[in-house]
Amino acid sequence: MIGQFQTWKSFTKFLLKTLPVETANTYKHKFVRFIKYWHRIGCPVVDDHVKILENKYANYIINTRRYSNRGAKNKEVIKFKRIVDESPGLDNKDDYLTWRRMAMRIIKNDIICYSLSFSITKDLTLRQKKLVEKYKNL
Repeated sequence: MIGQFQTWKSFTKFLLKTLPVETANTYKHKFVRFIKYWHRIGCPVVDDHVKILENKYANYIINTRRYSNRGAKNKEVIKFKRIVDESPGLDNKDDYLTWRRMAMRIIKNDIICYSLSFSITKDLTLRQKKLVEKYKNL
């Protein structure tokens, strides 16, 4: 793993502790929503990845055995019961629920969490406008 940390989970929690409170809370809010999405709804996964997930992470996933209504409708929906630390062979290919992905959002300063499928919210847009107004004369 990374230096003194044994897992991506411990590294993610360390990173969150080093951030300003407001920033850490923003990440935590996004991460909670990301985790809940994978627990409750799940995502469509290609057959090759379903096999890998079932072989390596059977205790972590639920294969709903139903096909997604999205896209070509040819992918099975997978839900995660628990967060995987990392998924070698699958990381950076698709959106899986891993501590590594969450840690990388912090490292890359991706406060919007675009790569976790989030987009900018109305609240963040209003906050940005207020900050621009506040500091426009500097």
